[in-house]
Amino acid sequence: MPQRRHFLHCQQQQPLSQQQQQQQQQHHHHQQQQQHHQQQQQQQQQQQQQQQQQQQQQQQQQQQQQQRGGSAPPPDIPAAVGFEVFGRRQKWVAAVGLCPGGPQGGGAPRRAAAGGEGVEGAAGGQGGGREWSGPMDHRRQTQCQ
Repeated sequence: MPQRRHFLHCQQQQPLSQQQQQQQQQHHHHQQQQQHHQQQQQQQQQQQQQQQQQQQQQQQQQQQQQQRGGSAPPPDIPAAVGFEVFGRRQKWVAAVGLCPGGPQGGGAPRRAAAGGEGVEGAAGGQGGGREWSGPMDHRRQTQCQ
């Protein structure tokens, strides 16, 4: 993410100022060549940043192996995959409307989603949702945790 933000920042600086536009009208062809060269330099900088980040990730993985004592290497799964799955599950929970307040006070929305009566649903939420845990609600609770 930081390298993408840096690249966008470079692009924002790239629109020509008025002085450069006047120069471009006088020396049109020459100015275009310079601009193309600047773009190539920016792309090279971006690639260097990506390589540095990859090196940092490799160093972190090596440190984890040393801390564990080298008995069993960690599974070859990048950390980003776990974040993607967790984020997708969170989005799904938020979209369905279950447990918006976390495990503590998520009883009322679950009761409402199950078709419960409004006032009783609110009471169930205050009590932690233990009183009315039916089979359907129990299955949804396991997904929310």
